[in-house]
Amino acid sequence: MEQLPWLPAHADLGAALSAARRLEPAARFAEAVRLAGYRRDFTLTGRIDRLATDGWPTRRCARACARR
Repeated sequence: MEQLPWLPAHADLGAALSAARRLEPAARFAEAVRLAGYRRDFTLTGRIDRLATDGWPTRRCARACARR
C-alpha cells in the first residue's frame, strides 16, 4: 500500500537508497533528506530513517567520547 500520495513518485526509490549507502555520512544524510520528499511506504520510510542516522555517533557514544 502506497502512502503519502501527495508527494511525487520516484522512478526507483529502493535503488536510490541503496546507492546512497555508499556515500560519506554528511552526503548520506543530505541524500536521505532529499529522498524523504518522495512518495513511499512504511518500509521505505524505515530505510530512509536508517540511512539518515547510520554513520553518526549515538548519544551514548558521543557522551563517552566527550569524557575522554
